[in-house]
Amino acid sequence: MSREQLDALHWKPVRESLTAWGTDLSLMPLKVAALTGKSVDQVSRAESRYRDGNLVTPVKVYAALDSAPEADDRTREFSRCRLAALKQEVRLAKGEWIDLLPAGEKDPNWKFGGDKVPRLPDGALEVESGLRGHGLCCRTHVGPAFEVTGEFELVRSSTEDFQAGLLMRLPDNPKSDWYAFRLKRNAVEGQVASFSRGWSS
Repeated sequence: MSREQLDALHWKPVRESLTAWGTDLSLMPLKVAALTGKSVDQVSRAESRYRDGNLVTPVKVYAALDSAPEADDRTREFSRCRLAALKQEVRLAKGEWIDLLPAGEKDPNWKFGGDKVPRLPDGALEVESGLRGHGLCCRTHVGPAFEVTGEFELVRSSTEDFQAGLLMRLPDNPKSDWYAFRLKRNAVEGQVASFSRGWSS
């Protein structure tokens, strides 16, 4: 049933219909394709092992599906996205550091909201914010205890105001439980570094 409904939408549901559910649904169309296609057994096994905390089996399954001739294009794309996240989660499970920046505007492990985010030759990420701000979402699950290091540079602003930061969990609806660390400057608050629950003070 889900496959038929997505097929009627040309596999492109309205983006707003995939938000405010309290979970990341950006891969939902691809996951439906993978779970209703010829590779359903492999995908089901990989996701079941992942839910049990096993990272090794899903990595092997999705690595194989990425180039499997019997897998359809959407299943291969789902495999690439899942594999990109899983590889980072394996490194985190070993206590290693990961690069928490997208490799470019087509990084399969990141969800983009139409932002222009080229990766520069020196490794920096350049973000040009639109009228509604900007936001990038990484699909890697990092767990509740983590450490992040980094820096940012304000290149230009139409005013002297700016805001940059890191959101933790999924801020996709007013009731979702998420946190934010932000560095900002504006006429009301001045120059501030804040840690908040949601957008609260």
